[in-house]
Amino acid sequence: AYAKVPLSFEQGLIEGDAKPLFFARGNAYRLDLSPASATFHLIRPARASATEARSAIVRVSFVHANPEAWLEPEDLLPGTTNYLFGPDRSRWRTGVPDYARLVAHSVYSGIDLVYYGNQRELEYDLLVAPGSDPEQIRLRFDGASQIRFEKDGDIVLVTGIGEIRQKKPVLYQGEGSRRRAIDGRYVRRGKNEVGFQV
Repeated sequence: AYAKVPLSFEQGLIEGDAKPLFFARGNAYRLDLSPASATFHLIRPARASATEARSAIVRVSFVHANPEAWLEPEDLLPGTTNYLFGPDRSRWRTGVPDYARLVAHSVYSGIDLVYYGNQRELEYDLLVAPGSDPEQIRLRFDGASQIRFEKDGDIVLVTGIGEIRQKKPVLYQGEGSRRRAIDGRYVRRGKNEVGFQV
């Protein structure tokens, strides 16, 4: 049943850091989220052989993102998370709130970033305000042994213990209460960087 619980986000405690960071847990991975990056900590199941890699770290970063951007949690979920570390109650964390969405305001000029879960997988939207330039957006992938562009428009990040798939972008423009689809795709901007062609 736990494996079917939708992805949720909670705030991490990092002493001395003025900007809160958030994290989430998926099936065989953990996510650390900041306004300008998503870091995947991939974990191979225990049944892996002794010669196989047991973990990998892949970071998806927003290149030249606004250093003043901040994350704001939205959509408080029912229930809380508790961490009970041994018998010393001073080390326990109880009543930690969980959220369904995180919004990174002003990641680029006129562009916000929204993280959310689709079941147990991370998805994100980039909200481009009227008059803002989507060509500002640039993604860098670090930690993958190979970056593969698929014919269907997806990007596959290959690691020693599995793959992360960046699905083909879906672009649309709001028109009142309706959405109008817009053509667009990923384009290479360097060895391990991509942008969007709209």
